[in-house]
Amino acid sequence: MDAPNQPETRGIELIGAGERHGRARDLFFVWAAPSVSILNFTVGATLVLLGLELWQAVLVVIAGSVLWVFPGLIAISGPAAGTSGSVITRAIYGIIGNKPVVAFTGWLIGAVFLALNWLASSFLGAGLLAGLGLSDPVVVPIAVTLVISALTVLVAVYGHALILRVHSWLAIVLAVIFVTVAAFILAPGRMELPAA
Repeated sequence: MDAPNQPETRGIELIGAGERHGRARDLFFVWAAPSVSILNFTVGATLVLLGLELWQAVLVVIAGSVLWVFPGLIAISGPAAGTSGSVITRAIYGIIGNKPVVAFTGWLIGAVFLALNWLASSFLGAGLLAGLGLSDPVVVPIAVTLVISALTVLVAVYGHALILRVHSWLAIVLAVIFVTVAAFILAPGRMELPAA
């Protein structure tokens, strides 16, 4: 049984049926936390600043999110087989053909999604710290980025059990922040852009 206070010891090897204790509902918070992340505020705000109406920006975000159904469908095979979905896709693409698929999706998740989340979180964290008087424009964003990235890597190294535990409270905290900020933004008179 995996424990949140010990580093993950398993990799892509087969997990025996007797050791498979996860349920689909255990993944709710793992998927909910990224859905209410700081990056979504950044994307939404960017779409509005680019000239879209709020309802149009919401439709764009929903349309982009629908594509996550495809990784979800592919991921179904992993738990059923007892190993990583990236290993199972070898059956679809072959060992050599799977390498560019895993490299591309890994790049999208690691280099793009993760980096954009770190960037958005760093700017937000630096902005919050500036409100507390720590306003160095170089040191503070770098320090916040290092802390956020170190925590992300630490949780990943400790693996499955810690991810499940951290994401359960992280999703709730982020959801409260998300709803609070959304209510503040959507308050009457807040959505008016200044006249040119």
